[in-house]
Amino acid sequence: MKESQEQNKIILDKAAIFKSLDKIGEYKNEKLKVTIKKWEDDDVTSNMFIIKTEDDCPFLGVINGLFEREGFGVNVYSNGDNYFGYFSENERNKHGIYSYKPKIENNQIIREYYYGAWKDNYKDGYGIYLWLKENKDKTPFTDFSNSSFKAYVGNISRDVFTKGTLLIKSDNNYFVYHGSFNPEGKKHGDLSFFYSAQKELLLYGSFENDNYTSGFIANFDNDGNIIKICKYDRGELTEKKDINPFEIEIIEKIVFNFRNIIMAKDYFGDIYKEFGNVIKFKEKHMNNLDILNSDKYIDIMNAVVRYNKITIF
Repeated sequence: MKESQEQNKIILDKAAIFKSLDKIGEYKNEKLKVTIKKWEDDDVTSNMFIIKTEDDCPFLGVINGLFEREGFGVNVYSNGDNYFGYFSENERNKHGIYSYKPKIENNQIIREYYYGAWKDNYKDGYGIYLWLKENKDKTPFTDFSNSSFKAYVGNISRDVFTKGTLLIKSDNNYFVYHGSFNPEGKKHGDLSFFYSAQKELLLYGSFENDNYTSGFIANFDNDGNIIKICKYDRGELTEKKDINPFEIEIIEKIVFNFRNIIMAKDYFGDIYKEFGNVIKFKEKHMNNLDILNSDKYIDIMNAVVRYNKITIF
């Protein structure tokens, strides 16, 4: 099986593999710790197989006649990361979830995931990126109220955020940024929003390298009514009474609508729950060859594309 740059190469004896597959429908190499079975689905090309490898480059998934990854599978990399999703031409493509090796910090465990579109091993297209910090003694994705996380939902181009929504949960404080990002992943662009739920404060305007530079600042009451609005330009404030009423009317409608959209659903909880469901599904089902020849295969396909149902603005 030809391996990508993250892994070592496995040299397989194709003649021995096909002979064993024709004879008993399975090939095993104890030295390489490789198992290959025939693919039995009539809807899939006849030269497709299922392979399970262990140790140096564990992979459970579908391969083609050239022994390249070509279909759904799970790949565990030598650095501790793993990928659950679709492959084509031996690379991560179409849809999948990438889990980074967890890190321990004090009494907390930090997890990092990307769930979305791929192209030629790059995160590329629409997707969700999650950084999650939880108590290391807790079962993952079971303690939302005590977790802290950041989630990016939006467009990515070759591993770089372009335009989308950044959700930040710090204990019980919630922040939302919607707008563009620069190549370093910092908030950067015009017509952007930043909302603080605890302060009921919304910034609308321009950001440069994570800093709010100009636009409008609106304060809300607990019922979502605007109680104060002013104009801001690099440290200078202009009160509502000194702003053109027509301009104020337009801006109030924009910020009011944005806050309503953010408050319409529990996006934080939805993202936390969705990641938990997909990770649990992978751990429960993607650990043996038989799952890929069963009626659970459609569930695998569904699991890796559900991210595109989570949209915000």
